[in-house]
Formats: sequence, structure tokens, C-alpha cells
Amino acid sequence: MSKVHSVLALAVLSALTSGLTQAAQVQAVRETPPSLDYDDGEHLANADDPAIWVHPNEDRQHKSLVVATLKEGGIDVYDLQGQLLQHIPGLPHPNPDYPRQRFNNVDLVYGFKLGSRTVDLAVATDRGFDRLAIFEINKSGSDAAVPLTEVTKPGLPFVFAADQDEVNDELTVMGIGTAKLANGQTVAFVTRNDRSQAAKFRLYDAGGGKVGYAPLVRFNLPSQFTLPNGQQWVPCQDEDGLTPMAEGTVIDRDRGYVYIGQEAVGLWRTTIDNPGANLQLIDKVDTYGTPYTRTWDAEEEEYVCEYQTQQDPGYGGRLTRDVEGVTLYEADDEEGYVIVSSQGNNEYLVYDREDNDYVGKFSIVDGMVDGTQETDGIGVSNADFGGAFDDGLFVAMDGGNTPDILDPEGEVIENTNFKFVQWEDIADQLNLIVDDEHDIRDLD
Repeated sequence: MSKVHSVLALAVLSALTSGLTQAAQVQAVRETPPSLDYDDGEHLANADDPAIWVHPNEDRQHKSLVVATLKEGGIDVYDLQGQLLQHIPGLPHPNPDYPRQRFNNVDLVYGFKLGSRTVDLAVATDRGFDRLAIFEINKSGSDAAVPLTEVTKPGLPFVFAADQDEVNDELTVMGIGTAKLANGQTVAFVTRNDRSQAAKFRLYDAGGGKVGYAPLVRFNLPSQFTLPNGQQWVPCQDEDGLTPMAEGTVIDRDRGYVYIGQEAVGLWRTTIDNPGANLQLIDKVDTYGTPYTRTWDAEEEEYVCEYQTQQDPGYGGRLTRDVEGVTLYEADDEEGYVIVSSQGNNEYLVYDREDNDYVGKFSIVDGMVDGTQETDGIGVSNADFGGAFDDGLFVAMDGGNTPDILDPEGEVIENTNFKFVQWEDIADQLNLIVDDEHDIRDLD
């Protein structure tokens, strides 16, 4: 069934468009187990980025999956109840002086040709080793004893780093968006930690049941900006030598666009075919163009940025630093929405897929389970999963999961997880499309 919710009054639409209204409030109906991050030699999990895999047959409610990264904690695979099905640990480097494996973001590929088979893939960025980690998804889904099996070709080069020293300095891969294009090529757009840099890669059948990746083009996002008053502005960074990095990435293959969230700047759009040459800043952070002071915090051993809001020239946008996860809600006729995690104020902003006009914003508040704070990655699917998610599913990382959990010394442990929200609840609040007939797996 496809439907569009009733049209709001003109005044309400105008208020939404101007960004003056408060965020609509929705509640999650399910959540994943807590991921705990403390140094006891076992708990290193810090939830980051989810991707929703749609099972190919009609039993999507019971067999679909959520694949999620836990940074140094590895990768977890959940069913739509939020139950853990598989844990893939992040491995230490053979050299103990080098960083361990650190899975940062993940995205999915449907219909990849691997030998004589057509498979689905989960592709994760490995920030610790500066590589892509590629997994075949078992089409039995949640019924499979092992839903994900790694199929990365061994011995592939670093994604960004020139050498191991740059890997050790964490100048490595961060965000990822993947897509199988109409020409049959499968591409991945990736971003780099601590740099205003991104790259386009292709994925290929490497033989022997393995998948490789090869670079196509690198491109830069702007790192300084000319303001309308003619002044130059550089976003504040909390370490010397950094440029404003990007992370969240999603590809709209039907419209030919790539969206990238630059944390201290805003949401960019470029094209799949000619990335970097035609960048458009869709929306900006609210501190864009605002003067700041940068002072050294000796206790935290980092610089602290303090924006002089009384001198704000008014060039900012609707987002609040950091701009994090970016995802795409797809509907028929190339309709739908680009959704962005506005981490600094715990909100999610929605933009129309066609013209990228701002539509509205929402937050996830306490209800059946607790709400979300400081969200990194997000994912959305329009699919009819049946049951609670018969009109689609939105998944968000929660950076402040409750209730608190204490370590053996009685200290509160960093506690994160993922929250599952019914898409219809969001659509009801913001007058959005609900289209559960559009098939994201249909690549014709």
C-alpha cells in the first residue's frame, strides 16, 4: 500500500520550512542490547552505524537483518526484534604497536555478481586498518547460523593512507555509501578521518569467492569558506593540523547523487559520475561563519572551541554540529527523503529527495524504551516488514543508552545501542510519504 498523509495547514508547513518549530517527537518500540565500552580486556563496543538488510522474500519480518558497527567492538547482526544473532569481533593488529581493527560505518549492496552467484554484501569501513571489510549476507537471513561471512580479497592496499605511519595517525577511512549502478558497476564512496577528503571506489569480483576494491577518484570537500561579507572562515578544529572531516555518506543512484555530511560544516551533495566538481551545500550547521576562540584544555589534552554567538553574522543553517549519519528513504517515482543526524541537538532533519528542500525534523524521546542522544549513524527502509514495521523502519544509534551500567569499581560505563522506530510514526508527525510497495531490491 502507498499513501501520503494528510496535508498540513499552510501556516504549519511554512513554520516547518523556516525551521522555527520544535522537533516532532517519536518513540522507539525496540532496541538492541547495550554495547559497553570500558577497558577490561573484553568490553570495547561503542555502537556507531546501522544498515537495514531487506530479505528477498515475503517473510521479511522474521528474516531481515540490521547490520551494525561497534567501532573497536566489531560488527553485530540483529533481527528486527533487536536480538543479537551474530558478533564479529574487531581484531588486534599482529603488531601490538599498531591500531586494532575498528569498524566505523557500514552500507549494503544488493545483487552483486560473484562468480556464478548473485549475492548481497555488507561493506564496512575499517578505520583501524584503513581498509574496506566486505561480507556476504546469507540469504536465509536471521535463520542462518552465520548471517555474515567475510569475503574480502586479502592483501588489498590502504584506502587512504600512504603508509603505516598515516594509519597509526588515524588518517584512515571513516564513512561509506554503496550502490549498484544501472550500468552494473558497484561503487563505494568513502570519507577520511581528520581530513576534508573523500574517494570513489569500485567493488569487483576478485575470483575464488572474494571481493576486491579499487580506487577510481579522490576529491576534496572545502576546508575554508568565503562568507557573504567577504571574510574567510575556517571551521574550528580540536587538534592542530586537521581539516573539517566528513563521515556520513549515502548514494541516491536513481537521481545520480551522493550526499556527504561534513561534521563542522553541513550536508553536501555531489554527483556519482563527477564527484567533487559540482559540490552543493544543501544545509549548514548553525555555527557556520560564527567567530570563535580556541583554547587548550590541559586536563582533556585537546583544544576547545568556544563560538562567540553574540557575534554570529547569521549565515548558519538548521543543523547542529556535528553532522553525522546520512540515510535515504526511497519511494516510487524517485520520491523520498534524505535524513541527517544533527548530533549536537539530538535531532534528525529531513530533506526532500527531489529538490533537497527542508521538510522538518524529529527527535526520539523516552517511551517504551529510552530515547536517543548524540546519534552517530542512522538507517531507514521503506519495506513492509510486517508486524510492528509493516510501514517501514528507522534505526538510530543511541549514544546515551539507559539505564546506567556500572563497572566493577562502581563507575558508569559508556553505554550505547540502536533504537528501532516505526516509520509511520515519523511520517504521521511530519506529513511524509509512506510507500511500502517500492522495492529497494529491484535494480532494473
